[in-house]
Amino acid sequence: MELSTGLWAGHGACSKFSIPLPLPLPLALCVHIFSLSKKKKKKKTLFLSSLTFPREAGNFHKLGRCRSVKEFEKLNRIGEGTYGIVYRARDTLTDEIVALKKVRMDKEKDGVPISSLREITLLLRLRHPNIVELKEVVVGTHLESIFLVMGYCEQDLASLLENMPTPFSEAQVKCIVLQVLRGLQYLHQNFIIHRDLKVSNLLMTDKGCVKTADFGLARAYSIPMKPMTPKVVTLWYRAPELLLGTSTQTTSIDMWAMGCILAELLAHKPLLPGTSEIHQVDLIVQLLGTPSENIWPGHSQRWLGQLILQGEATAL
Repeated sequence: MELSTGLWAGHGACSKFSIPLPLPLPLALCVHIFSLSKKKKKKKTLFLSSLTFPREAGNFHKLGRCRSVKEFEKLNRIGEGTYGIVYRARDTLTDEIVALKKVRMDKEKDGVPISSLREITLLLRLRHPNIVELKEVVVGTHLESIFLVMGYCEQDLASLLENMPTPFSEAQVKCIVLQVLRGLQYLHQNFIIHRDLKVSNLLMTDKGCVKTADFGLARAYSIPMKPMTPKVVTLWYRAPELLLGTSTQTTSIDMWAMGCILAELLAHKPLLPGTSEIHQVDLIVQLLGTPSENIWPGHSQRWLGQLILQGEATAL
């Protein structure tokens, strides 16, 4: 099987999955994606070692050949999220400890989930001390085996909050929040909205470096803004405009979530632990007061429309 250039693979994947260029996906992964996207009558196995590249040896790694997951020794399972299972693993070539995230493919029939593609594309081009690092993409022998190799962090803030007998001090909170805001500033300067900021998505190394992780819901945005689905961000950290069904999302939804995280770190408990969208709106109003047309023009029309759509206008 021969492929002419890595550029061809990137353009093809962009066209197929409506992802903005440039797409810095490894060439072998693009082959993996295209193989997955075809309707399979029989189960097939893709052996990446059989691929041949019509290039000189010096450009081989420039094309981004995917390594095999067998080159990593899984040490233990450290977590499971919405979009995959995460292992602590050792790179047998460098002896480095890494986080190995397996892309969840349980219910996928038409290829790699778009959320995973977005996460790979964004993380491969993001490089910041307070953003989790995607080192490379590795694959197994089966089409459904795709793993993300990430920098390993020893803790996440959610587990730290659960296990700490006393809250963080103000100085500690200031240090944590400052690092998160630096990472967030970098994202927003690169026109990326995270859309799922919460304490469980903030990781911490043993040296106290805080990194933002889990970019499965992150989106690149442009001006003018394009409509996006409002049902993002975990409920407790969801901005009021999302609760009222706005289709235009800006960096403000990340800043609202950041404010909720700041309060949670200081109080040692969630600020707005709603059980439903209506309950969440009610908690926000109790905390901040009823919004008015002066501070939020047009808010009343959004509110009424959302209540009618949900059929819960009588609940308030």
